[in-house]
Amino acid sequence: NRGLWEFTGDGGLTQNGNGQFVNEGTIRKSSGTGTSLWSGDLDNQGGTLAATSGTLRLDTSSVWTEGGTLNATTGAAIVLAGYSQSCCSTFRLAGRFTGSGAGTVTLGAATTMNAWDNSGATLDFPTGYFRLDGGTLSGTGSTGITNTGAIEISSSSQLAGRITNSGTVLVSGTGQALFTGSFDNRGLWEFTGDGGLTQNGNGQFVNEG
Repeated sequence: NRGLWEFTGDGGLTQNGNGQFVNEGTIRKSSGTGTSLWSGDLDNQGGTLAATSGTLRLDTSSVWTEGGTLNATTGAAIVLAGYSQSCCSTFRLAGRFTGSGAGTVTLGAATTMNAWDNSGATLDFPTGYFRLDGGTLSGTGSTGITNTGAIEISSSSQLAGRITNSGTVLVSGTGQALFTGSFDNRGLWEFTGDGGLTQNGNGQFVNEG
């Protein structure tokens, strides 16, 4: 897809067999107040995912190798989620990822977002926009994941591998952050409610912010 793939209602897409959908353009949900479900492998090569109505939900494992943009407007949402509460989707990232709008982008339970290779990945989302809701952020490789924007942890979520925060991490409500890798805080880590942070295994939290 080098143009526009659009859901004008609550329809979806399902992979049947060994298929691959490559996106260099835009995948957008523009109408329908329910959920459009994407349940097929997605190779997003610098493309855009957008929701202007309802929820665009990706129950898939995906490779995003050239960065990407996730835009959600007021009342709309993009959800990156596992196939179920117990298993399991992986989003492998490389490049810079950003987005805009008054909606939300959520990394759900049983879902991992990790750096694809040693080139690393950068997350640069506005405050209140990108949320960890039970998912895992994993900075694999020598560079890992760098946050230059804002991440909100709204329920128990895991931080693994090499992660550098040069922006803001907000732990809201009673959310719990579990860290198992090397977390280097060079910006702001803030508890905005009664949440907490727990070391799980061999983790290290370095604070320079």
